[in-house]
Amino acid sequence: MFPSYDIFAKLNDESRDIIYLRRMYPDMMRQIQSIVDDECDKLEYDGSFMYDEYPDRLMTSNLNNHICKRVHRECNDCDSYHDKGIVHDVVSVILCNEMCRRRNRRRHHSSFRI
Repeated sequence: MFPSYDIFAKLNDESRDIIYLRRMYPDMMRQIQSIVDDECDKLEYDGSFMYDEYPDRLMTSNLNNHICKRVHRECNDCDSYHDKGIVHDVVSVILCNEMCRRRNRRRHHSSFRI
């Protein structure tokens, strides 16, 4: 009676893979990824340091620290890892990976502009 809508129909293979595999992340990593995604969404504009040829290490470090503070406030599952510095390292890796993914996506899509 109702048409079936495939949420993956309009996504490319890479996006489908990312969505699917992120569902397999442990809970804590999914929460951190969500916060990183939210903060990176705020940097999706022309002139953002995230899209500089060589993103500034200090700006990236400041963003990482800001995300860690949010994780400490919002992620109750992370409490046991805060003192060990593990959260900071995890946020660093997820942030760098997300920035790389977005830079590649932007580079790929911008090549089709006239």
